[in-house]
Amino acid sequence: MKFYIASTTDKNKGGIYLADLDILSGELSLLSKIDNKEFISFITIDSECKYLYAVSESTNEIYSYLIDQDDKSISLVDSKSVHGLIPCYISLTPNNRLLFIANYNSANCLVMQIQDGIMNIVDNISYKGSGQNKIRQESSHPHSIITNKDSKFLYVADLGTDKIMIHSIDLNKRKIYPINPSYKKLKPGSGPRHLIFYNNHYAYVINELNSTISALIVDNKSGNMLENQIISTLPKNYSGINWAADIHIKGQFIYASNRGHNSIAVFKIEDKDGKLTHIEHKNVYGEIPRSFAIDPTGKYVLIANELSNNITCFIRDGITGKLIYTGFNLNLPTPQCIKFI
Repeated sequence: MKFYIASTTDKNKGGIYLADLDILSGELSLLSKIDNKEFISFITIDSECKYLYAVSESTNEIYSYLIDQDDKSISLVDSKSVHGLIPCYISLTPNNRLLFIANYNSANCLVMQIQDGIMNIVDNISYKGSGQNKIRQESSHPHSIITNKDSKFLYVADLGTDKIMIHSIDLNKRKIYPINPSYKKLKPGSGPRHLIFYNNHYAYVINELNSTISALIVDNKSGNMLENQIISTLPKNYSGINWAADIHIKGQFIYASNRGHNSIAVFKIEDKDGKLTHIEHKNVYGEIPRSFAIDPTGKYVLIANELSNNITCFIRDGITGKLIYTGFNLNLPTPQCIKFI
């Protein structure tokens, strides 16, 4: 099973790589470097697996690539300015007609119309505000941007203001509008980073600055959110430095990465109320797990360890949610993001 890896080092080592996961053994193989753009911070693939999109923190541009359906190589189709600084997240509507970009350092998000990989800006949203952390929250810092399941609402996790910004989406006009109220305020100093949805009724936000997950109840008619639970991503006896990073869901289980404790925290979603129950913390066998990906079958979890320059592979128990290290890993410079094809 093939997957792509984004790297943020210089053009001689960074870029986009193609790799393979042996679905039977869990062994990882690096196949080739398929693009040498500098400082690629995030990649995503459309729902039809026809196009790959990537953003660069050095050029502040977004690139679209056509995916070869045979060998999974990519060829550049289009590139555009993100009209901001430090793009860090890309998502699409399920119909692949709209693409969204979060620009971390310029406090804005872009909406782009897409056709056959050609991208055109249709909206640009700016945010204001700050938080209690004077170093990390001196201004708004959008860190992720995704729609709910039916693309009725758009949610932006703003690390700088401790808010989830909420917009309604007009797919016909290709515009987004703030709802009333226009945000959900989280605990001061939490630093919301990434957001995921479960069963249309619940959302879960990983908070970078205080290493927690906020469990939220979602009103699908209004788009509003109600905080249901705050749970730590760290063991009770841990007192070291940590920055929570990535969050993903498979079945009834949520996985969250800890940079510093260098672990994946595993939780189970309770059916009765959507609250989380802690299952385990798993050593990632690397340093600073910035992101990770669960393969489409749900059998394996691949973890991108940014500081130790490796990707480690774990088997996932679909019944208990627990992870088992396979012993297989892949060495490459500064892995940032993993996407299966």
